[in-house]
Amino acid sequence: MLSACNGFLSSCSIFAIAASIYLSSLSFRASAIPFSVDQLQSKSENVTSKSTYIIDTVYAPLLGGFAIVLSDGKGALLTFNDPNFSPNAILGVWAPNLKDATCCDVNHKFLLVLFGSKNGDVCAYNIDELNGSLIQSFRVTPKVTNGPDLTNRLGPVHEITAQMNGFGFAAIWAPKTEDGKSIRDALPRLVTVFTSFGAQSFCNLEGVIEENLAENDGNDMYTAIEWGPEGFQLWLGTKNELMMQPFVRSASCANPIMEHCDRAVLMSDSQVLISAAREREAEACAPHSVWNHVDVTHEYLSSNWPLYAFTDSHFKHRVVAGDQGFAYCSLSNRRWKIFGNETQEKNFLVTGGVFIWNDDLVGVVGISADTDKSHLSFYPISQRLDNRLASVIDLEHKSIVSALRDDVCAVFDISAQITLCKLTAHLETGRDGFTKVSADIVTMTQLNLDQRGKLAPAFYSSIDTVPVNISGRLITLSLNEEGKLHQPMVIASYVEKMWHDRCIVAQSAQSLEPVWNGHRRNGSNVSIHSVSTTSEPSSPMNQSCSSHLSNALWIACGEKGIKVWMPLVPGKRNLATQEMTFIAKRIMLPFELDIYPVVISARDCLAMGVENQLHVARASRSQGKMESITMYGLHRNSEVFVHHLLRQLLKRNLMLLNFCCTEFSKRKLPAVSLYPTLSYHVALPSFTNSQSS
Repeated sequence: MLSACNGFLSSCSIFAIAASIYLSSLSFRASAIPFSVDQLQSKSENVTSKSTYIIDTVYAPLLGGFAIVLSDGKGALLTFNDPNFSPNAILGVWAPNLKDATCCDVNHKFLLVLFGSKNGDVCAYNIDELNGSLIQSFRVTPKVTNGPDLTNRLGPVHEITAQMNGFGFAAIWAPKTEDGKSIRDALPRLVTVFTSFGAQSFCNLEGVIEENLAENDGNDMYTAIEWGPEGFQLWLGTKNELMMQPFVRSASCANPIMEHCDRAVLMSDSQVLISAAREREAEACAPHSVWNHVDVTHEYLSSNWPLYAFTDSHFKHRVVAGDQGFAYCSLSNRRWKIFGNETQEKNFLVTGGVFIWNDDLVGVVGISADTDKSHLSFYPISQRLDNRLASVIDLEHKSIVSALRDDVCAVFDISAQITLCKLTAHLETGRDGFTKVSADIVTMTQLNLDQRGKLAPAFYSSIDTVPVNISGRLITLSLNEEGKLHQPMVIASYVEKMWHDRCIVAQSAQSLEPVWNGHRRNGSNVSIHSVSTTSEPSSPMNQSCSSHLSNALWIACGEKGIKVWMPLVPGKRNLATQEMTFIAKRIMLPFELDIYPVVISARDCLAMGVENQLHVARASRSQGKMESITMYGLHRNSEVFVHHLLRQLLKRNLMLLNFCCTEFSKRKLPAVSLYPTLSYHVALPSFTNSQSS
């Protein structure tokens, strides 16, 4: 779609443009498009001014049209039900409360339309499924806690670019002007990176000293911005030069299985960074700056790109997978293993992630290029990489994401099916069946604690609930007594990541040398069966007070903070009926952290994050001018959050649950004995006010 300053829009194919053919039959004015606030009931109206034209547009195929910004500052979504983009089939949906838009982009993963505004804010909208209207999801602006003051100095948003994988977006700002001229104390060039739902993760002015800022030069401002492949680089352009800023991200972004790792694992375009173990922090003078760097072998990087990464529960091996094949190394000797047969590597297309099962088997979800069939394959770490030594499960459809819980592996395919596979070691290799469930999947966990004297229906004995993240909305899937799925229940919105501590406990509790079916496990011979697990979770009545934290589901909601879906304390058991009485099954508690968590450790009441620390070096050029070289160092930071939970529990008069969490926290964290006093002082006044009202 082409837009001209005279208000005309033209729908052209690439072949028509190459042949210089102007399709006049598909040209129309923007003023001829009907606009409304939704797609069902509201009355549509046209733009009154014929001089109005489109200044920015982005194709949004998953949203059914184009995101546009008009010259009068209004933003909208153009929807159409005609594949030929006929003018009579177009309907515009206004973005509410937006009259100063400057640019737009689309997050395809979370179905968000992003608009930049003249006041410096970035607004995000999602589609209401009931009437098709645009609803504002969040509105953010850059924040600098240790740097220049942004008050009354922030200019309009010049450009927004979202990552193709949907993990975040970046924006650049133009200098603030008055009467067409830049203000005297205008900010220097500014770029900020946000997560998918608006949590700020990077700002180039953070840590910059105001006195060291150079005078504002119009030729030095950012004029263009674009993400590199997979979001590991951010390209920035000015009128005079082109720069590239490298980035690292959490390995759990592309591989959700890594959300259950209890150490920070980051990925760059050629490296994997692992934080030091907390039990060894006392041995280092600056443990927050210590990282285990693992360089991916060039033999694999030369023809692939690291999209997925995984570390086993004991951090002995690291596996990475690109478009074709995979490679893994031992973290003790840094020796990499790749396919000895290059044809086998190029024939294996990884589509659903990688993982390590029981610390000595690499599981890979992908398709064969020659047969175009999807499969789940397991390779022994102790032997060479060869398809003849692999155990394979054939899958019906292409799989795009995988999850692992205990000895159960799940894959989600393009037909909206979940395949659950029970993993069991045998002395022979083979291909076996699997169990299917119709649903999406992100992770699997044991959440249903209300057993009422009998076991709740479950997919497997250790899996009764499947949380599903659908474009930021977290729903839960569970079975009824008849073995059918309950109606999906939405428990949270704007969800970016989630953690469940029991997944970490279950994985770390596995023995290094287990025995199944009377045979000792042999790493070179493994078969996978779709039968139920035998591990039985302990009863909620027999669990300690720590079960409230270890069974909680921790949710990161971007700009809206952190939430925890916590089980409530069961009442006393009725001796006559042997049934438990409950206030409710679970409660959602919101709280805020000063950091964006990469890892949530509920056992230690600790949130772990990563921050950039600015380092500026001075260097001289050949012409005698001084040049500043900016470098960023990665530092791990952490924050104890138990006092936030106690405050929220006190506000809701959940004294017994508060007491259990407090006693557990005192045993784990001696310094936490001060937090209950603080929480009572903060929470009791608000609770008293609510009671009096």
